Amino acid sequence: MDCLNLRNIALRKISWSRFGNPTQQIVLGRKYSVSTWVEAGYKAIVAIRNISDEQMEEIGLLESFKLLRISQKYQAYNPSATDNEIKETFKDELQSIATAEKEFFERPS
Repeated sequence: MDCLNLRNIALRKISWSRFGNPTQQIVLGRKYSVSTWVEAGYKAIVAIRNISDEQMEEIGLLESFKLLRISQKYQAYNPSATDNEIKETFKDELQSIATAEKEFFERPS
């Protein structure tokens, strides 16, 4: 079994609920180029509508404020629109991570 297959298996086995909190999921998603973890972490923060100062520092102040703005804007009026707003607001970051993730999978073994 090559490293690529091992990575795929490991990523499938890890559930976001094992991260402990959404910020850890975002940080690890960025570190290991797993865009779905980052996006899921963002969605979780929007859903809980709260973030600590420590968590803000971990994921970045600008990103934190964007998430809180999305949460305030959509939770009261249209919760289903948050997914699209997150994808649009963080499009560049998510695309960059997805590209790095894809490049990892396309590397020769």
